[in-house]
Amino acid sequence: MNQLVRLALFGVCCAVTLLLSATASAQRQSSSLKPGEYVTEGAWGNLSLRPGNGNSLIFAIEATGGNRHVCSLDGEVNGSTATLEGIDEKTPCIVTFAPTGEGVKVSASESGACRDYCGARANFEGLYLRPSSRCTKAAVTTARTLFRQLYDTRQFVEAKAKLEPVLTLCSRTLHRSEQGRIRNDLAVTMNKLNDLSGCLLVLQPLVDDANLTDTEFREGNSPSDAETLLPIVRAARTNLKLCQSR
Repeated sequence: MNQLVRLALFGVCCAVTLLLSATASAQRQSSSLKPGEYVTEGAWGNLSLRPGNGNSLIFAIEATGGNRHVCSLDGEVNGSTATLEGIDEKTPCIVTFAPTGEGVKVSASESGACRDYCGARANFEGLYLRPSSRCTKAAVTTARTLFRQLYDTRQFVEAKAKLEPVLTLCSRTLHRSEQGRIRNDLAVTMNKLNDLSGCLLVLQPLVDDANLTDTEFREGNSPSDAETLLPIVRAARTNLKLCQSR
């Protein structure tokens, strides 16, 4: 084998080695926990991960269940688990964080040792999604503030254009109450623009609740949830009548 062939084979081997190394590195990176803010579908739970000492991460979870019962826990993640005080010294609360393509799946030890961190109707286990930059809590708040400024100055076309993408892009990670308020805001804007079909369409997910009486709605929801959601349902009733009557 001459010198040129040897050099060529050496170059190929080096390239393959580098490619395999890069692939392995990318796989390790994609399968590791990343700092950031995560939220469940429906926004009942929020997870924060931030750098800790060495390779550890500091986590904090806030989750809300029925009748405003909550879970609240925080600690240090080493590898993929965090060990917290449990119901007794012999049974620690072990929380596991498993990266997925969409975010982080959080689970707890089956012993029930983590129940002390939650109210009776609350649970923190589930898939926490990594929202896009346009769907973070700060981005949604900014969009809603700008919408209100545009609406108050009767710039209805611009107001709709500012708020509509929030509903389109972020509905998966919006809380039921926030999504309802956004739908009502878009409905009144479309009404101002004489887009009655659009108004009715954006309110469609609220129709079933709007057709209930206040008493019926309260009977189907916990007291605290009804208190939060009834103003949204009442607004939807009004907006549906406006868009149906014109």
